Amino acid sequence: MRFSAPTKRQALQERLALHLPEVLVTLAVDFISLPQHVCDASRGSLSATGCAALVQDALTPEIDTLFLAHNGMNAAVVSSLASVLDLVPPNLTQLDLSHNRMGPAGCQALARHLPQCASLTNLNLDHNGIGDEGAAALARVLPHTQVTHLSVQGNNMTQIDSLLRVTSLRSLNAGHNQLGDDGFSGFIPLGLSHLDVSYNRIGSVGGYNWANALHHNTSVTHLNLGGNELRSLSFWNLACALLYSRVSHLDVSGNGLDDQDVGFLAAVLIRTRISHLNLSKNRVGWRGTSVLCECLPDTRLTHLNLSQNRIEEYVWTLAAGIPHSSLTHVDLSRNRLSPRTVVKLAEALADPRTKVQSLNLSSISLGRVPLERLVESLVHHPRVKHLDLSDNDINVVGVQYVVKLLEEHPGLHSLNLSFNDFGERGLSQVSKTLVSHRNLKSLNMSHNDMNDAHVLALAVAWPQMTQLTNLDLSGNKLGSDAVTMCAWTRNLAHSRLTDLNLNSNHICDVGAWALKDVLPHTMVQKLGLSFNNMSEIAVNHLLETLPDSYVTHLDVSDNLDFVSYIHPSWKETFLHELAYGYRRDDLYNPATFEILNTAYRPMTWYETWSEAWYLASFYASRLVRGLKRLWFGGNTPGCRSTRIID
Repeated sequence: MRFSAPTKRQALQERLALHLPEVLVTLAVDFISLPQHVCDASRGSLSATGCAALVQDALTPEIDTLFLAHNGMNAAVVSSLASVLDLVPPNLTQLDLSHNRMGPAGCQALARHLPQCASLTNLNLDHNGIGDEGAAALARVLPHTQVTHLSVQGNNMTQIDSLLRVTSLRSLNAGHNQLGDDGFSGFIPLGLSHLDVSYNRIGSVGGYNWANALHHNTSVTHLNLGGNELRSLSFWNLACALLYSRVSHLDVSGNGLDDQDVGFLAAVLIRTRISHLNLSKNRVGWRGTSVLCECLPDTRLTHLNLSQNRIEEYVWTLAAGIPHSSLTHVDLSRNRLSPRTVVKLAEALADPRTKVQSLNLSSISLGRVPLERLVESLVHHPRVKHLDLSDNDINVVGVQYVVKLLEEHPGLHSLNLSFNDFGERGLSQVSKTLVSHRNLKSLNMSHNDMNDAHVLALAVAWPQMTQLTNLDLSGNKLGSDAVTMCAWTRNLAHSRLTDLNLNSNHICDVGAWALKDVLPHTMVQKLGLSFNNMSEIAVNHLLETLPDSYVTHLDVSDNLDFVSYIHPSWKETFLHELAYGYRRDDLYNPATFEILNTAYRPMTWYETWSEAWYLASFYASRLVRGLKRLWFGGNTPGCRSTRIID
């Protein structure tokens, strides 16, 4: 949107002058209206005037999504926003007001004006404290709108009946509230397909009501009841209701379900449509697992999650049912699987009838013998494309089997080996073996005490590893040898890497300079460099290479100094996301923008200064073509950030 009429430009200048420093007004008018489809003004601190000005003047007709989350907007600010909803772009379909402080009064004010947004289909009001009064106000007005997807997580609601009477809704997320047994009377409208009431207080009586509602509903396909108190008789009633429903994705994690509960669910699974089942974070032991796996061949299950349960003893049926089932994704992480169970699982994977493509065995304390048998089976089962063996204390003895897996399983696409204990010799073996793997697309070697020599051994083969695009080397010891580090960074120019994570290493200034020279010659789009002891000077020089690179997401936060830098040349980059800021805890000093050639006066954080700082970052960042996310500050408590999406 360009302001062709002088009167329009003058009106905009007068409006912005109410909440922006004078030096920013001209820049704001010039750069506020670059072509865009999504406007993300989250994580600021807008006043009523600033919010209204943003909606009236910053939004172009092309915009279809508006994010105003994390702005601390109270009822007065939301009322000001609601009063100008008739001026929003005609194509606006998504509005995100989550993580504010609108309360019941703000929600009621918003509800009164919602019908003016004729094209709005997605509304997010998570964590606003709207309570039952706000929910009732929404329920009265939603039938007169086009809203089909509503999210009201974390709003201290005790009742959900009013919202479930809105027959136009297709998706409702009411998780993390206070819905108890009396918060639902037993009616789910036809047409609602996605329903999330996770992490509430639904117990025995509430479980019966939900079961009765599902018995008479044939539209819900995705149901999330995780984090409640469904067990025993209430869960059994729910399981029976699944026989008459169309639910295909069921999440009952974190309900304290035991072997008896899962056994009853297994008895009805055969006659249901469920293909995705999440039973994680329960108390399922070997008996429940045995009964469940015995019925696997007769079910439609393709995704099964049993992580963080109590599967400790020998469960032979766990493996016996897999070859005869339709399972493609299996998650058994964070259990204490016995060695015999892992051996039987390995035998099942070797069966040519097995369809498993993704296997998560993270944190199961793999021993030498189970690991050996598992690798032997995987070598003969090329269907497994994604494997997670992280946090298994694989030492120098077990690393030989990892090496064998890499040598003899050419079909592996994704491998997670983070948080292990390979040792110096083991890391050298793995690095050298990875050289011969041509089909690996994603590799996670984080937190393994890798040094520059190990990475250099891997970097030599980057020209031949034409499929490798994602590499995570965070939490290691890279940068301890400056000469070797410079050698492997030069090899980045010969790789196909697009996502490189180097966070939490010792890259320092030497590494920043080395990356500065090679980045323009790489295909890297996402680069993580936080917590690397880099100075402001080194980071600034690194940022100057952005116009010549393909980098779209860059994280240089939490280094030695605050980087107060917005370079004019960034408007010629492909940058979508930038994170930079403090490593120290002093996050309340005024930021300075070099491009604005001005310094701000320290003001009260939660009043004038906060809004001026936020809006300044919003308008200044419009200089960067395509910038989606601009983060100020690092990963320390109290961090402020701004997201601008083009």
